[in-house]
Amino acid sequence: MSVARSSLALIGGAALGIVACSKQPPVRAAHGTDHVEGVDCAAVKPPVEPDLIAWDPSSRVQLDKLRREGVVAVRYEAHGCDVSLELLPRCIGPKNRYVYSPYSATDTKIARDASELFAKLPLGAANVSSLLDGRRALRADTKLVGTVGLPAGSTITEYDLVGPECKRATHVIGALYVGGFAMAAADARRVSSTDLFTAPPTEGMTREGQAQICERAVTEGIAVPGCSVPLRVSLIPIGGGAASPAEPTGVAPAG
Repeated sequence: MSVARSSLALIGGAALGIVACSKQPPVRAAHGTDHVEGVDCAAVKPPVEPDLIAWDPSSRVQLDKLRREGVVAVRYEAHGCDVSLELLPRCIGPKNRYVYSPYSATDTKIARDASELFAKLPLGAANVSSLLDGRRALRADTKLVGTVGLPAGSTITEYDLVGPECKRATHVIGALYVGGFAMAAADARRVSSTDLFTAPPTEGMTREGQAQICERAVTEGIAVPGCSVPLRVSLIPIGGGAASPAEPTGVAPAG
């Protein structure tokens, strides 16, 4: 279930409720900016494995489609607080390289202010920053059930990519972590410990994927429609080698 961002509301305590949306303008990080109020943009770094839950929903859908056509090429860069991941649909790599592997994990991210939001969800932070108006915090719960990735040690060079957009590519997607997630705004003093993804749906919640189907995917160790939302990606610089998607990763500049 997905609800427009402007209607996202309160999830707090054990009960779920609704908070009126603030009319204050959202924080915006314009392309190339090095200043966002309340954020040290010099400290904002593009992760090697960026989360996609604050990313544009249509981009998640397009990514899921492209990965079925071949190795996905992207342009990944940062300008101040603006961390961007641009899909390049007219640049595609070899087909049938991605392999599904079971991978079970859960994750919770809570951002109480703009600084925490840009630190924890830099990709797409400006898309959801308006939810932090007033005394609200943003909570996102994810359920990962598998990875769709290149075998460890795979190497993709510029010569493996075909299409007119390939000159703009900086990375290819080495692996996608798939599953489901739920996200909502909450009163910062009453951020619930309840997992939003498994809680009953309520008005004001953004949810992609179904909890019951995700449990089946984990139990059976298979890819199941209904729990295959791209939640995170592992990126490989053009010409670099793929690491195991289960390996811990740090923070490094893009490119």
